[in-house]
Parts: sequence; C-alpha cells; structure tokens
Amino acid sequence: MLNVIQSNQMELLVTCLAERIRARPLEPLAPVVILVQSHGMGQWIKHALARSLGIAANIQTCMPAEFIWDLYRRCLPSDLLPEASAFDRRNLTWHLASQFITQTESLPKDVSRYIEAEGDPQLRAFQLAEKLAEVFDEYLLYRPDWIEGWENQDPATPDANHWQADIWRQLRAQITEPHRAALHRSLMSVLADSGFEPRLLPAHISVIGAASLPALQLQTLQAVARHQVVDVYFLNPCEHYWGDIVSTSDLARRSVRQLMDHDDALTDDDYLTIGNPLLSSMGKQGREFLEMLLEADEANTVEDFQPYGADTALQRVKNDILDMSYGGVFSEQGHHGQLSVAGDDQSVAIRDCHSMLREVEVLLDYLLDVISADNTIQTNDIMIMSPDISAYAPYIDSVFRGKLNYTIADVLNDGETPVLAACLQLLRLSSSRVSSNDVLDLIGTEAIARRFEFGTEDQARIRQWIAGTGIRWGLNAASKSSQWELPEDHGNTWAFGLERLLMGYIADSASGVQHGILPYDVESGDGDLLGRFIHLIRSLGQLSDALMSPRPLAEWHQLLLALTSDFFAPEGAEELELQWLTDLLQQQLSNLHEESRQLAVSPAVIQYWLTSEITASDRNSRFLRGGITFATLVPMRSIPFRVVGLLGMNDRDYPRRERESGLNLIRTGSYRKGDRSRRLDDRYLFLEALISAQDHFYVSYQGHSGKDNQTLPPSVLVAEWQDYLTAVFGPDYLQRISQSHPLQPFSDVYYTAGSHFHTYDQTWFGALNNPEPRPEFTDTELDAALPDNLELQQLQRFFANPVRYFFEHSLRVRFSLAAQDMAETETFSPDNLLAYQLRDNALNHLLAGQPLDRFVTETLASGALMNNSLGRSQLQAAVAGAGQLYEDISAAGSLTKLSGEIELPVDGHLQIVSGECFVTLDHRVLSWRSGKQRGTDLLSNRIAQAFASLVLDSPVSSLLINRESGDKIVRHENPPMSPDDARAEMAVWLALFSQGIRSPLPFQPETGLFLLKDKQLKQPDSRAVGSEADDPYFARAFEGYDESVLAAIREYAVLLYSPFYAAASGSSAKGGKR
Repeated sequence: MLNVIQSNQMELLVTCLAERIRARPLEPLAPVVILVQSHGMGQWIKHALARSLGIAANIQTCMPAEFIWDLYRRCLPSDLLPEASAFDRRNLTWHLASQFITQTESLPKDVSRYIEAEGDPQLRAFQLAEKLAEVFDEYLLYRPDWIEGWENQDPATPDANHWQADIWRQLRAQITEPHRAALHRSLMSVLADSGFEPRLLPAHISVIGAASLPALQLQTLQAVARHQVVDVYFLNPCEHYWGDIVSTSDLARRSVRQLMDHDDALTDDDYLTIGNPLLSSMGKQGREFLEMLLEADEANTVEDFQPYGADTALQRVKNDILDMSYGGVFSEQGHHGQLSVAGDDQSVAIRDCHSMLREVEVLLDYLLDVISADNTIQTNDIMIMSPDISAYAPYIDSVFRGKLNYTIADVLNDGETPVLAACLQLLRLSSSRVSSNDVLDLIGTEAIARRFEFGTEDQARIRQWIAGTGIRWGLNAASKSSQWELPEDHGNTWAFGLERLLMGYIADSASGVQHGILPYDVESGDGDLLGRFIHLIRSLGQLSDALMSPRPLAEWHQLLLALTSDFFAPEGAEELELQWLTDLLQQQLSNLHEESRQLAVSPAVIQYWLTSEITASDRNSRFLRGGITFATLVPMRSIPFRVVGLLGMNDRDYPRRERESGLNLIRTGSYRKGDRSRRLDDRYLFLEALISAQDHFYVSYQGHSGKDNQTLPPSVLVAEWQDYLTAVFGPDYLQRISQSHPLQPFSDVYYTAGSHFHTYDQTWFGALNNPEPRPEFTDTELDAALPDNLELQQLQRFFANPVRYFFEHSLRVRFSLAAQDMAETETFSPDNLLAYQLRDNALNHLLAGQPLDRFVTETLASGALMNNSLGRSQLQAAVAGAGQLYEDISAAGSLTKLSGEIELPVDGHLQIVSGECFVTLDHRVLSWRSGKQRGTDLLSNRIAQAFASLVLDSPVSSLLINRESGDKIVRHENPPMSPDDARAEMAVWLALFSQGIRSPLPFQPETGLFLLKDKQLKQPDSRAVGSEADDPYFARAFEGYDESVLAAIREYAVLLYSPFYAAASGSSAKGGKR
C-alpha cells in the first residue's frame, strides 16, 4: 500500500511517523527504514523521533539510491550484482578514463581532439571521463530509455548517432554487468510476479522530506507498495489542490499565445488560476512531485493540515499559502495594503548591505535583537543559509566567534584538516618547484613536525638557515633540468643549501670557499637538528623521484601508505584523516575491474582525483552540531527552525546559474516531469525556507556596491517577496521591516539617539565618543641611568632611531614582526638593499687591503647572485661602485684610526665617552656610506667630529662621502669645530641621550630633515623619509604623526642640525656627479 501523508508542517509529519512506528511495532532486530534526501534531514528525523518516542534505536536512514540498490541485492539473483556497481559514478569515471587512455584510436574524433589538446593528456582524459560519468549517471536515472535505445542501436532514440552513444556502446562492450536501467526493468518484472515473496522487502518503508524524486525511483516505490506498506510524508505547503495554478509570468506567456491564435479578446474564464503568487511562482517543483504522487495507482492520501497562528506577518503569509489565498482572500488581487500587523512585529526582516562582511555583522545584531526580545529562543533554534556558505565562512568566524555559539556545515576548511592539505602538497612534488615556502609550510604541519621532531625553536632556526644559505627552489640541478627544462644550475637549490650547512658544520665561514662550497656557520649544538633537516629534504627528493612516473592504482596505494608513514606522526583525529585517505584509494581499487586496476595513472590524475574526493567529502559535515547552524542552501533542508535566515540573496547569485558544459543532452532535449532543474530547485528552496521559519524569517542581500555605492538589485525571488509583502501589508510595512545599512560598521547612525539603526558592538562606540585626549605611551619616566662608559657608537646608534633604542635598551623589548614569505626565485636583479650590501662588502675588502677575487668568489658561492654571466655582471657593477667610493676615500688623505675617551659633566656627574673614528693627517674626520645620504649619516659624522675635536683638543673638520644612485658621489663637509663648540654640542647630545633612555624621544633623523626643508608641519610619506614613515617602534610610542608630534620632531631637528647643516649647506653637493 502506498500512503501519501500530507501536512503543511514538518513537525506534524514526524509526529505521524512516530505514531505509525508505535502502532505497528516491528520484530526486535528489524530496522525502521526511512528514506531521506540529505544526511542532515536523517539526523534531524532521528532526534525528532527520540523526542517523540522517548528513544530511537535501529533507525536506518538512507538515500533513495542506496535503498533501491539494496532492493536489487535483496530481490534479484546474486550473480547479477557485484558488491559495488561498475556504473556507480566514481567507478564509471575510472572505467571511462581507462577507455580514453588506452583506446585512443577507437575514440570519436571530438573526444580525441579534446584529449590531445595542450596539457597533460591523461589528466584531460580523466577530467572528461569525470564529467561524462556524471552525465551518464543522470541518463541512467532520468533517461533510462535513451540508454537502452543506444545499446539496441534504435534509430528512433534521441541522439542515437551522437558520439556519446558510441562511447556508451564501447563501454558496454567491456562491462557486461547490468546497469541501473536494466536492473530497474528486472526489478519491476520480479515485483510484478504474483509469486514474489514480500519477506524479501523491509516490513515498513517511509519516505520523508522529499520535494522531488526521479520517475524511476518513484516507480520503484510504487511497485514495492504492492507488497509492503510505503508511507510518503510530503511537506505540502497548501491544503487545497494546486496542480493547475501558474505564475503570473507563465500566465502572461500563455495569454499571448492565445491572443495569437484567437481574434477575440480574452475573458476572465480564459485565464488559469494564479492562487497565491508565492506558491505559483516558487512551488513548481513541489507541485509536479505532488502530481506524480497522486497519479500513482491506488495511492491512499492522509491529510493533517493545521493553520498557523494569525499573530504575525510571517504566520499570515504562511496561512495565505496554506489556504491558496492572497492577503486572506482567494483572489489574484487580494487585500492590497489592507491587512495590518502589530507595530512591534519583527517576524519578517529584509536587510540591504554593501558586502558579505557587512551582511554577517548586521545579521549578528539582528540575532542578538531576536534573542534579547525572546529569551526562549536558543542558538540551536537558528538556521542561516546562503547559496555558498564557504564564501561567508571566514566572515562568520571573525564576527561570531566569542559572541554566539555556532557551527558551519558544508565547508571543508583546510585549517581543520592540515594533514590532508600537507598530504596533497607532498603528492604534488613532481609538479612543484619545491620552493622555500613550500617546505616551510610542510614543516609547519604539526604531524610532520612531530615526525621529524621539529620544535618551535627548531623551525625558526631552519627558517634562518634557508634564508642564510640562499635556498630558493628546486631539489637539485638535475630536477631543474628534467622538470623545468632549465640549465643544470646548482645554485639556490636545496642540495646547494645543504652543502653549505654541512660544510659550515665542519669548517668556519672565515676560512672562505672550500671545494667550491662557502661554509654557512652551524653551531655544534645544532648537529642533531641539521641531521633531521637533511633527512627531511632527502626524503622529499626520494618521494619526488617516485612521483615522476605513472603507476597502477595498487602501486599508488602502496606509495600513499609509505608517504603517510615516512612523513607523518599523526595523533587523534589526524590518524583518522590519513586512514580515511588510504582507505579511499583501497576502496576504489577494490571496486574496479582488472583492466582499470592495471591502468598506469599519471601523478597529475591521482592528485586531481584525491583533491576532488576530499573537497566533495561530507565526512566533516557539522550539520546540526549545536549552536547556530550556518549551511549551504541545498534541497531537502526543510527542517523547521524558529529563526531562518538567508544570506547572499543577490540577483547575480540566486537562483544559481546552471553552468552546462554542453555534454548533458537532457538540457538540450524536451523537459519531462520530475527532471532536476537548478533554477526550480532554488525557487522551491526559498519557499521551503519560508515555510520552515516558525517565528522569524530574515533575508539579506548586497544591494549597494562597496566600491561606488551603486544600487544593485536583489534576487528576483526577494523582489517577488517584497512585492507580495507590499501588496498584502502595504508599502509602509515593507519600509518598516527593510533596512539599508551603511557601508561601515562605525557609522555614527548606529550610535545616534533616535536612529532606527543600532548595534551591540561597543568597539566603535568607544572610538567615536571618547572625548579624552589620547594617552601618552608612558606618563612616567624610567629610572634609567647613563652607563659608566658610553661608547661613541652607542651614541650614534641612539640618534639613528631614539625611540627604537628606548624600547630595545631601556624596556628590553624587541618587536617581532610577522614572518615574511621567503624568497622563492633566484636574484635576477638585485634590489636596493642587496645592491647596497654588495657595494659595502666590496668596499670593506678594499679598505682592508684584501683581494677582490675572494670577495667575488665568496659572493657567487653564497647564492646571493646567480653564478652565471648575469650574476657576475651584477657583481662587477657593485665592485665598480665600491671602487669609485674607495677612490674618493683614498683621495681624502691617509687615514688613521683615532681612539680615545673624553669626560663631560652630565646630570651632576662626569660622563666618560670612549670610542674611535677615522681621521686624516690634517685633522679631518672622514665618514662614508655606500648609499644615499641620510640624516643618520649627517648626525653620525657630526658626533664623530665633536668627539675627535675633544680627544685631540684642537679644531677638527669632517667630510662625509656617500655614493648614491648610478655613479653619483655626494660629499658633505663641515668646517673645523673648536673644542669649546664640540663640548657644547656634545653636552646637548648627551642630555638628549639621558632623556631618551628614560622616555621615548620624539625624533627621527630623516623626518626632521624633511620638516626643516619643507617648512610645513605635514606628515611625510615613505618617498620622502624611507622606512621611518612605517617604523613600528615610533608608531607604538606616538600612534602617528599628529601636529604636536611633528612640531616636536622639528624642534629637535633645529636643535641638532642647525649648528652645522645650515653652515655646510652651500658645500653639501660639493663634488657632484662624476
């Protein structure tokens, strides 16, 4: 018997199911079989039955396809059916791939042409096989007559001569076991036999929550119902027959056709009934399924329709749908604006936002409003859905974390499965550059770090080694050549870096290049870490070699087992993840025929297939795991919740567009009742969401562009929803429940009295309404004393960056900036910093009288530059620049190193300052730097000049030489400084030093020069002052450049620069460009 139980509420259907289970108890070990169309629905059904019956055990929820396959195994001869069907979509993919790869000469030209196009032919063949398997799977379900017609070469079958028909016939020549269409025919024949034994079937079968079923599956259930009870619980939004209602757009199309066929004007009798506009527009899918159910022979219908309460707008709309009325009246016009609702009614809400982030922020405030207004609503009572919840997942995490309990279903978060992400990365080694960041990512995976015993400090040391040894990418020179068709360049590879580390472990870097290798110093205590690091890199090399060639699936399974053993030390859930991955390959292997098992598959195919399987897997589904449930809008999620919300209801995103590849011939043929349609699915999903909302129905969309505030349309379904609300409750009601939110969450409209906007986020309120001035970094000075012996270089370093000196020396705080990605390519063109370092190193060799040949050899062996003609030419440019500067330094006179100490009164005691500087025989301090002249250079040179004058107790001049871009040499000369002037200036510097070690000194050398030259208090940018504009130490102490800070910087600049900079400005460009 086929019973169709109809109700407008899912809770009533479950209650009816529970009563029937109680009234017809089964044998103790017989399962209660319930067919559902989503695992989430099955989970909810079990919980609902447990609440109703007190306990729910041995409840077997399964998908219709699983149930029907079980029927085949129960009712048909066992020799017809293997454990797994070769025509299952996954198995069919591999069979087709084997056919495409091994039988290229017999393939249709269109298929051969596609496979032989640019790219990996095996991967293209597999991807085509995957798409075609999906299409064939749909044909078997929705067009079984086509499949049988193709097999019988019936010319009357649609597309009988299409290349897909040829592929199918070739496939059937290899796979002789029956497919779903043939099994269905056989099952129908067995069930029609009068001698069939009903005991072969489950005693009681229920179908609940289905809004659509393929005709083949429905026919199977009808045939089973002749022998056992089959109850179909249908969520019917309308208690009246609504099989003949049409949407206004369909009605208009039909009217136009009639006008074209008839000369007379249409009368009211010519129109079909619209009924309720929402039901007629959005309910086509459910309407067709209901018709198919009611058309079944001897179907017994049971109805349990209950009206909703009439207190809120939402309940009145649902009652309209239930009664097939329009504003309470059975009419196409309805009560336009005549129905009224309470002024505090919040059952319906529509929000217009600028971005996904703003949608989530506004949603949080709405939910907090709802929960605060009704404390009986729990987070478990809330369901929020969107067309693609994964796009919203990061915003949900950032906004909801720590505020409301929630779970996000239907999202595979790589952060939750780092082991699988690392496993896939290892499988991609054969096509990977194996860059520095690739390996650091692997080392950062906890299971891999445990396997090689890499602690946090070890990983930091390895990062330092990678950067210091010049490792960029490529396992070795041979891999660069074989994989990327590049010259066998050993430089910057992992083999190159490991050689430097090993040589540095046994030899000192000061010894220079040894056997063509420049040692990189490794401390003796790091030997064990170095050994484990080398073991990892060599294991990667062995795996990369193993991944180079195709191999059968059985060998891939063994390789995957070895990979998980060699690289991972999993714990807890990580073990289950890796076991799932290896079992996946083993299961697929067991489901294939011998020919497909022996197919040598390329690494690219295995990587693609495993990635697809991981992405599609629902093993991490967290549907109904507690708290607010965020999920993707998918069919059969008509589970009742007190609050139902829809995000992302944008015109461009919903209903979702079907991206057909052109392979699916169903889409190009005639429509049949029961066919799946993404557009109809999405329309019915919106209606189901509305029906499932018990107390509140919330919709949001991005109605304005976040770039230019341009108005954007909502989904056509939202527009229909708005039109309906306007027609029934009036435009004032729609305006009251609709809000267009500002672009930013800190808009003052949220914190203005009397505004209809508000927020629970107090963060911005404090920022917008705090009248107190910004507190200083510290309101008390540290009790810091000057060192007994202050070194000259300390004083120079202080004035290079006083605030950083305060943090690092007085507070003992060193900012740890976020780790930057490592360089992944060779140095094709040195940046400014590297060019400066090369020139400076070359200059130091020249000044020390060391041969430049050693400098060139060591630099090329360090990996800083490529060891080829390009790298050598870049190095020669650096040597030439250093040579020009060396010539100018040499031309200034013979240099001697002046050492000494001085005593000056500071803070009531004599301060000793000691140090050394370079002076010429004619008492001139000489300073230089192979870079652009900066304020730091000027101050450092002036401090050395004063120090030398006091040590020598005689007037001393100074010369600063800088090499700027190109071959431009810039000189800055200071006239002779007397000991008295030197003492006065040194006293100022020491006083500022004493102040700056007790509290941050608002001064930056380059910014001070900028303010002196510009004469205006305006914030400098990085083009004018370089890195000072983004100095994190200065930003932490002063939080930016306000007017008071800029004034202080200029005041100190006047104090420090004016004694020498104004007098020397006329000669600052002396020498110019040569």
